[in-house]
Amino acid sequence: MKKKFLSLFLALIMILGVIPISIFAETGTQKYTITFIASKDVGNRDYGIEDIDDKESVSVEGGQYYRFKNQDYELSYYIDGKEVDGINPTNNTSVYVGVSGWVKNYYPVEEFAKKPEGYVVATFNSGEHGKFVGYKGSGSVSERKFYVPKFKEVDLSHAVYFVDIDKGWVDKGYDKPSKEGSFNKNLKGTFTSDTSFNAQYEEKNFTHKFIKINNKEITKTLPAQSLYGDLKITAAKAKSSSPGDGSKFIGWQEYSIVNGKEEKGRLLDFNQSSYWPIDGPKIFREIWSKDHQVKFYQEYGDWPDLELVKNEEKIKSRSKSNYNKYYEITNLGYSFSRRNKDLTLFVSTFPKKDYDTSKEGEKTVDLTGLVVGIKKGDEIKYIPYENLKAQGITTEPEQGDPVETLDGKSIKVTKGDNFAYSRETFKVKDDGFKKDSIASIKIASQPKLDYKYDGDDEKAKTLDLSALSVELKDSEGKTRTVWKSFN
Repeated sequence: MKKKFLSLFLALIMILGVIPISIFAETGTQKYTITFIASKDVGNRDYGIEDIDDKESVSVEGGQYYRFKNQDYELSYYIDGKEVDGINPTNNTSVYVGVSGWVKNYYPVEEFAKKPEGYVVATFNSGEHGKFVGYKGSGSVSERKFYVPKFKEVDLSHAVYFVDIDKGWVDKGYDKPSKEGSFNKNLKGTFTSDTSFNAQYEEKNFTHKFIKINNKEITKTLPAQSLYGDLKITAAKAKSSSPGDGSKFIGWQEYSIVNGKEEKGRLLDFNQSSYWPIDGPKIFREIWSKDHQVKFYQEYGDWPDLELVKNEEKIKSRSKSNYNKYYEITNLGYSFSRRNKDLTLFVSTFPKKDYDTSKEGEKTVDLTGLVVGIKKGDEIKYIPYENLKAQGITTEPEQGDPVETLDGKSIKVTKGDNFAYSRETFKVKDDGFKKDSIASIKIASQPKLDYKYDGDDEKAKTLDLSALSVELKDSEGKTRTVWKSFN
């Protein structure tokens, strides 16, 4: 009888939480299963937990942090829509693995059959002293048009590129990364209506400087838009005699002057003819090396750049379309690589991202303006939100979903067995209401109360709560009115 009473007593105090049940359980570290779900684009890339070979499903012990593999510029990991770099598990967890994509916030009008919803048109006019590079490099044109989202700030500094500028003239923002002054309006901002940008020019001469290995300088002043070939004679005069230590002449390292600072450019040999215009004042530093040999490769039409490889290493050809093989030049800091060559699905433009749940109209997500990129071969097709369903693409969240739980989360798009997450995330400002600490509830507005059913009207059988609203008050006295659903 005493044993039976003791058993009942222990059961009672465990139920009441006085003594944790865990002290009666077997001791030991809890194990959890981490399941990795990879998009098709991940392909053969190695993913999972660092120093653990298993991919799809891994059993790990709790109480420590596990870092994921190959993040950097290759793979991204997501738990419940949020990007993470590892996990300290407290339960069994699914981790989604995708390939990082590109972000694009404006589009040439040629990319779409019609203007996407939520976008306006930005028109660029080249004016009388120059032209722009055409769509996909198709010659030179005097006008370019782009679709620009009106719901976010956009930087159009790199929307157009000048060509065929008259000799002795430059666009006014030629030396600024932001192209400030190149057009009559600021290229960065939120554009809520169609906008035109007109190019602005000024006359200019540039002084170019050649710096020899003994630091002596030779200068040459030419009108703007002069050609690199116009500096061939000056380069020949500036080249030093062999230092006599076994070094070989490699070429001239080009530097541009941007905002008063030097920016490293290409490695050049002026013995090779070029018809490319010089786009600003340049500095050319003489390069000699004992450790390298040099090979020309064709990349920018008529200009043969230099590729360096270590002595005794076989030189392989390299072209624009084949970056699978690359050399890293350790001594002089050159490297060639290729990213995301297998990427086929990605979120290109993120829709409205900032929400304040204390404001009317900002409690549900609006995906208008979302654009998804689909890549086949070297071609990318951009799909606006209104056409996603027709292309078999679904989204998480969906249009109209509550935004309360979306802060810090990405948009997930899925097409067949492939999926991708946006690099941008939602930012949701909470109204401060403590929904887990409700002090009182009262009806703010009544639903339909009067019904008349004569047996033939099926709608009369249905309860109509569309007009019902409830006022909630939290423990701090803050109120919130909820309509229709109470989740």
